[in-house]
Amino acid sequence: MHCLKCGREIKATEVFCPECLAEGSRYPVSRETPVSIPPRPVYDPDRHGRRQPKPEELLAQAKRRQRRWMRAALALGLACVALAVALLIFIRNTPGKRAIGQNYITNVAPATESNP
Repeated sequence: MHCLKCGREIKATEVFCPECLAEGSRYPVSRETPVSIPPRPVYDPDRHGRRQPKPEELLAQAKRRQRRWMRAALALGLACVALAVALLIFIRNTPGKRAIGQNYITNVAPATESNP
């Protein structure tokens, strides 16, 4: 159990630790004074500090992290391969292979012969 005033560890039958009892005896309160005692707080290990993980737990966490990274790397690699294949297909299927500098088309009417 914990002291209701300071939170120190005390016996289960006590409400306040000896230091808080001594401080309370210096400032007495009459019996007619209403006193509200808060409920005992529930011990929460996450709030008061976590325990050290066991080596097996650390190893399992590291393996899970490694598998996650491997899956991400595999997905990224497959995406790069798919992008490269799509780019090659696009380049291969482009119509008309033009030489550099000849990327335009001109429509010239054929010359007609004149009668002299």
